Amino acid sequence: MQTRSSEKCCSCSSDIKRYGLCGTLQQLHWFSEAASVDTFVPRGYCIGHEDERTAFIHDYRTTACLNVLKWVTERYGMLGPQSVSDPHGEVPMKRVRQALAHVEQFIQSCCHDDLDSPPPITLKDHEWDALITAHYKIVHMDKKIKISNQAQLQQLVLECESAVERVVPFWPQLSMDGLRNLWIVKPGAQSRGRGIFMMNHLEEILALVQSPLIYETKYVVQKYMERPLLIHNTKFDIRQWFMVTDWNPLHVWVYKECYLRFCSQQYDLTNNNEAIHLSNNAIQCKYLNGERSGELPDENMWDCDQFKEYLRCLKKEHMWNEVIYPGMRDSLVAAMLAAQVEMDTFKHGFELFGADFMLTEDLRPWLIEINSSPCMAPTTSVTRRMCAQCLQDVIKVVVDYKHVKTADTGLFELAYRDSEKSIPNPPYLGVNLQVVGRQIKKGPIKIEKRRPKKVKPAPRLVKPLPLITLSLEEGTSGVPSRDPPSKDAADPLSRHCSILDCRRYSSNSTTNPVPVSAAASSESSSECSRDASDGKTQEKLGCPESSSQAEVNKGSSVGVTAKKDAVELTKGISEDVSGGKGTSHTKEKDKGISSKNALQDFRGS
Repeated sequence: MQTRSSEKCCSCSSDIKRYGLCGTLQQLHWFSEAASVDTFVPRGYCIGHEDERTAFIHDYRTTACLNVLKWVTERYGMLGPQSVSDPHGEVPMKRVRQALAHVEQFIQSCCHDDLDSPPPITLKDHEWDALITAHYKIVHMDKKIKISNQAQLQQLVLECESAVERVVPFWPQLSMDGLRNLWIVKPGAQSRGRGIFMMNHLEEILALVQSPLIYETKYVVQKYMERPLLIHNTKFDIRQWFMVTDWNPLHVWVYKECYLRFCSQQYDLTNNNEAIHLSNNAIQCKYLNGERSGELPDENMWDCDQFKEYLRCLKKEHMWNEVIYPGMRDSLVAAMLAAQVEMDTFKHGFELFGADFMLTEDLRPWLIEINSSPCMAPTTSVTRRMCAQCLQDVIKVVVDYKHVKTADTGLFELAYRDSEKSIPNPPYLGVNLQVVGRQIKKGPIKIEKRRPKKVKPAPRLVKPLPLITLSLEEGTSGVPSRDPPSKDAADPLSRHCSILDCRRYSSNSTTNPVPVSAAASSESSSECSRDASDGKTQEKLGCPESSSQAEVNKGSSVGVTAKKDAVELTKGISEDVSGGKGTSHTKEKDKGISSKNALQDFRGS
């Protein structure tokens, strides 16, 4: 026989306990059509997630509205109109009307009557704050509604009664919710009552879970059962054992006996002390028993036989076999069916769990939480007897029943068994992809303004600048005069700029550019391009005019030589003007004559 290690059990508890139970039970409708999770588990939210936090805020506000309507109807029926309204009341009638309108919208959405109607007017955040403040004044501070006309009060009471009656099918937990909108905040992975808070203010709950020191799934918020079944005005819960011997196919065994755990103090909703509301034995052993009925045990524990005797005194002994035990068994089977997909399958082993239930005033069981590796220590006389018997029956189921199907299984009952093995899910270690959503509610269509796309500017084509050459021509006198030139006299050296026609000669052309004069640059460029195209055409046709192209190439080489001579002449003149030594006028004149002859030859060509 093999049992699962404690480390494995802890990982299992993370899947089933508290926040795991909240997540898995939401998928119950895939496995059971008869049971609804809201009929046997109080509402709970893992408010570390954004979607769950939004759903919790909506639930808190709706519960506050329902509590206002219930307070009006119950108070008016029990104590009369004077206990509800007052001409000088602090709560305006407008807040009660807003709560009534929100409940009516909720009923319409559940009946799907709002599909063909215009979208309702929803309250804004500051209006919700004022409505929740009005609920707190009415319920917690016992303030009255400001109504001076009794006819208006009667009409308001009738409308509230009608809304409360019509909301019952869609809000099955209405009877146990009470009026104070009290919620219990639990750590997600702790046990034995550690780190649990009782809160009724929305801002305090959100401030606790939105702290940067809190992990995403650290806390679970669950609706507190404000109207449970009390024994001698003392709260209690039921610890029920059950065992899983195989997950695929699923085998669930439920123990026929259970025991009750009492609180050490009397029940009081105005006090949030843990000794009043938490019945865990690890919590109650720290407190002395307060003023309560002498019929309650000093050890704060009953076994199921003592509880059956109490029901017999109330003439409700049949409720145990007809309602309480079958309800707990069906709830555990439904929870295991929902958690089956998330659990690791194993053979030749078992898992023992301890489930906690509470009863409402109509004796219906409600599943609070499921604990793996429950405490089996003999802390009281009740657990000393029952824990030892339970462990012996575990051996009978795991060892004896495995080999002999007719063997005695003790007090364990096979509550559920799959007829055949389900298809195993492939192991997946990546992101847990889920489709989670809510009802689509119609609203005004918002036209989204599209931002214009940023268009990249087109690349700018930079045209190459035309090449500019400088040519120097000699004046009338070959030798420059040393006297300062007059204003009327012409400059001995007249500078002329010649522009090269870049359109005619591309980067791939091997022909040297031909300088032309600046005055006739536009005409010569167009004529040269036309002549070049005509020359190419004639050359292809074998015409004699194609020889003119060779003459142009020859002239271009002469122009290059003249350009070099002109540059050298410019250097010599600049040195002579600045007073440089080592130059002779004869050499400068010879250079000037040679450059002049070269230019004349170029122009003649």
